Amino acid sequence: MAWQIENEPDFGEKGLCYCDSCQAAFQDWLKEKYGTIAALNQRWATGFWSMDYSDWRQVRLGSAGHYSSRHLDTRRFASQALSDFVMMQAGIFKKNHPQALISPT
Repeated sequence: MAWQIENEPDFGEKGLCYCDSCQAAFQDWLKEKYGTIAALNQRWATGFWSMDYSDWRQVRLGSAGHYSSRHLDTRRFASQALSDFVMMQAGIFKKNHPQALISPT
């Protein structure tokens, strides 16, 4: 027996979710990546655009029309979220069917 999980994973027709829960997850992901809001400001060069952040809650998921560094990290976050989802599914199959072959795509 073999299981194929998530053929061509993506966020579907509606795209990336921008709900409060997803915003908070993005902010947590940024905290882990950059450590401090000052480090994020430096790495994103927010001062150049007069966009310095003073609190993590100000940093929101960005779309293509927004500041490029925020958009890039939004896409990186989304990619990691999809990867984590696929791996969570694989873990469920491995737990319940340890002998089964699992293909992530």
